Amino acid sequence: MDVSIQALFNLLTKLVTLHQSLHQLAERKTDAIKRGSMEELNALMTEEQAHIAAIAKLEEARVNALNELVKGHLLTGQHPTLQDVINRADEKEQQQLTSVQTELVRCLSALKQQNDLNQQLIYQSLQFVHLTMDLVRPQAKSYNYERPNGVKQSLPHSSFNSKI
Repeated sequence: MDVSIQALFNLLTKLVTLHQSLHQLAERKTDAIKRGSMEELNALMTEEQAHIAAIAKLEEARVNALNELVKGHLLTGQHPTLQDVINRADEKEQQQLTSVQTELVRCLSALKQQNDLNQQLIYQSLQFVHLTMDLVRPQAKSYNYERPNGVKQSLPHSSFNSKI
C-alpha cells in the first residue's frame, strides 16, 4: 500500500474502533435509561463526549488525508470522498478501503439505531413523568359555568323536574 493510502486506512480503522466503542456506550446508556439511573447516565454522557471529541479529530485528519490523496486530480464534486480515492487505488488497496468503508457504514448505522432507541425511551420516560405530574397536581374545583360576580342563581324548577 502507498504510505498515504496506508495512513488513510489506519485513520478509517481507528474511526471504526471509536464508533464501535461509542455504540457500546449507547447500549450502556439504554440500560441506564431503563433503570432510571441518572448518575450512570451522566457519567456515560461525559464519556461519550470524550469519544465524540476524538472522532472529530480523526475525522479532520481523514478529510486532510483525502485532500492530499486526490490533490491534482479532477473531481466531480467539490469535496473529495473516500470513493474518489478507492477509484484511483490499485485492486488490493480498493478491497481494503472498501472493506473498512463497509464496516464504518455498518457501525454508523448500528449507532444511529441505538441512539434512536435511546431517544424514544427518554421521550416515553418524559411522557410518564408528565402524566404522573398531571395526576398529582391539584385539579380545578369546578368546570361549571359561574357568573363573573360569583353569585349563583338557582333556576326555577321545570314541570318535568317537579313531577319526578
